[in-house]
Amino acid sequence: MDVTAKIVRLGCGQLVHSSVTFFQITLTRCTDAAKNLLGESFAGILNSDRYASYNWVGLDQRQLCWAHLKREFIKIQQRTGVSQQVGTDLHRTTGKVIRPLVSS
Repeated sequence: MDVTAKIVRLGCGQLVHSSVTFFQITLTRCTDAAKNLLGESFAGILNSDRYASYNWVGLDQRQLCWAHLKREFIKIQQRTGVSQQVGTDLHRTTGKVIRPLVSS
């Protein structure tokens, strides 16, 4: 039996409002999929990773995901020299910011 596997990078979008949450799973993470989920004239705040398909949203409307930032800070912390101290400081700051949010 000949089996061919195709790996597809799925996209999962989520819209959150105080009264409803909407999830959308797509076969791609392209710009068109993001615009389809958010709408061409998106006026809210986007919390996301730094994936290029969100570059059309203005920087004043973007909030980077803390989990993604934390991973980057750990990578910086694993370097040598001044970068290591910068990464350590950034990683500590993450804990100071997130802990109170989780506790509340």
